[in-house]
Amino acid sequence: MQANACFNITIMETLGKRKEITEDELIKFSNEHCSACGSQRCLGAFDEDWREGCEIFNSIFSDNQIQLYKGDCIEMLKEIPGRSVDCVICDLPYYKVVKDDFDNQWKTMSDYLMWIEHIIMQYARVTKENSNIFLFTSRQYNRYICNILDKYFTERRVIIWCRKRGFNTTRGNALASGYEPICYYSKGREPVFNNLKIKPDTNRKEYTEGTLKDGITLSDVWTDIPALPHNSKEKTIHPTQKPISLMERIVLIGTNEGDVVLDNCMGSGSTGVACVNTGRRFIGMENNAEYYMIAKQRINTALKDKTQKLF
Repeated sequence: MQANACFNITIMETLGKRKEITEDELIKFSNEHCSACGSQRCLGAFDEDWREGCEIFNSIFSDNQIQLYKGDCIEMLKEIPGRSVDCVICDLPYYKVVKDDFDNQWKTMSDYLMWIEHIIMQYARVTKENSNIFLFTSRQYNRYICNILDKYFTERRVIIWCRKRGFNTTRGNALASGYEPICYYSKGREPVFNNLKIKPDTNRKEYTEGTLKDGITLSDVWTDIPALPHNSKEKTIHPTQKPISLMERIVLIGTNEGDVVLDNCMGSGSTGVACVNTGRRFIGMENNAEYYMIAKQRINTALKDKTQKLF
């Protein structure tokens, strides 16, 4: 299935909106575009009832593991069937926090929060009962976004991710910013929760031999995963890229294997890579063409790496 998944990434982009797709087109497309194996084996997912391919390609919930879409997430979210997503994990654009265009597309904070609420309303529609939501926010606007989330979901925690930045951009006029809040909300009475344990960096006997030797329950303050340094092999050109290890932790807490994870502002694709690594299905959306191609490449690489490990 891994080879099928990498093929489906490309074919949905190119053929997804065609009403009729012939078998010859599928074979030709597979041979020319499958970046993982370049063979007709990637057609395995479409061998049966291939004449209904257009429906498969346009469906958010075919058997594909990975589905990537380029465009305006507000419009694309409307196409997702209701109650079909198990978890939303998204690093939404902040408002005038970084210099990039995606952070400066609103004239006022009110416009920005209105945009946020339109997205959260779609989250409420597309998520299943007992689903989870994890939204990265800036400290400046966290309380406003929490107020919006409170209308549609139930708060579980506000996770504090301590980034451990090694520099100060405040020029001495204020305390340096060292954390990002992650809004952790849920829908339903029994949302998925996997209790992760971590091992403290200590040689104390109770942690090495005693009752805590298997680790301690993860808290809502995360100090053990730093932000990516600029010289990291994982780092891309995306200015707010999150570490894969951070995204994997969130995925493992809020989903089970095979669940569908949505990231409607996927940026460089770290959430998608985390889903591949942990056996989750992924729907990713990105409006910026350059970031979209970076995300696609990173996710394809993760798929190939996982295929090689399996065989």
